[in-house]
Amino acid sequence: MKEQISCESPLRDTVHRLVGIVRKHHAAFDALRESTGLGRTAHYMLMRLADADEVLSQTEIAQILQVSTAAVASMLKKLEADGYVKRQANPNDTRFNDITLTEKGREVVRTSHAKFAALDAVMFDGFSAEEIARLDADLVRIQNNLDAYAEREKGRKEDIL
Repeated sequence: MKEQISCESPLRDTVHRLVGIVRKHHAAFDALRESTGLGRTAHYMLMRLADADEVLSQTEIAQILQVSTAAVASMLKKLEADGYVKRQANPNDTRFNDITLTEKGREVVRTSHAKFAALDAVMFDGFSAEEIARLDADLVRIQNNLDAYAEREKGRKEDIL
């Protein structure tokens, strides 16, 4: 008879709960994003363009999204054809295109921000500001612990698994 190894512990239950919350939030977030009619990557690109303090080039967008410039060019072509962004040659260096949101693109961003804020409000319904601050501090601490672990184990992936 095969020996069963138990993975049950209060910590394991907490990790599973946290992962489950993230999955539920992600699913709700995706449903809200889908209502914009944009795919995940296109929507994310519009949101990053809106977050930028300055006009971005295709190369800068690729760096932010951690994708190839070819992937960005393809996505921008579709977004431009659909009226969400405008591309124009950079006046200082015509080898680069500056990318800006159109009014249609800005409207998607405004609508998305409102929907995501409503989701956040539902998620934290009944929490006081102090409880949210404490939870945030605890999550930062967990994140720092994982970052420190990853740094210690860098290059030893096979040992971690």
